Amino acid sequence: MASHPIYQFYAELDELEPKIWRRFQVSDDVTVARLGYIIQVLYEMTASHLMAIEVPQSENFRNYIRINHPDDLHKHMLYDLKDEVTMRYEIFDEDFEPFSDPHRIVRTEDATQTRIRRAVYLPNDKLNFNYDFGDDWWVSLTLEKVFEDKELDGRELPRVRALALLRIAAVSAVWRPWQRRSKRKKVRNTSNSALGSALPISI
Repeated sequence: MASHPIYQFYAELDELEPKIWRRFQVSDDVTVARLGYIIQVLYEMTASHLMAIEVPQSENFRNYIRINHPDDLHKHMLYDLKDEVTMRYEIFDEDFEPFSDPHRIVRTEDATQTRIRRAVYLPNDKLNFNYDFGDDWWVSLTLEKVFEDKELDGRELPRVRALALLRIAAVSAVWRPWQRRSKRKKVRNTSNSALGSALPISI
């Protein structure tokens, strides 16, 4: 049985029409790094570029207050927070270079040492997956629900629950005109059966 709570995510590839989305479930005990590889498998990325996952902590906190405590006396103070804190998770290896952004507060942690339950924990929490820092692909994710299923064999996770059924031809050659280089991209659908076998086991 699944011994840990289950996270259900909705993921959407940014800046493309029609929408290319995935709904999938993972254990809350997987690392942020493994979540990143799961996303790559879902979109048939090749894992040949760097990746990062960012969590807008301040935004998630304000959304929680807005949804669950709309009449809180301190809500206006919370909405006016100027110090936007973003957690950024990357794989720390010999080639790792600290990330910095002069326009926002970003704190970086090792994605291989952080479980996703420490990064996001409440329904409606947001996170953003960044793949290939040159071409700058982004996938926006929302934690839809957290639940337990004692009858589910934990070996069935991660698993896909739904996805946008698009023909490969519809997204096989995508170029965003504001990019400096018109590099063709391929994003194709993947089957549920391919998900588990394609993941790095040790992450």
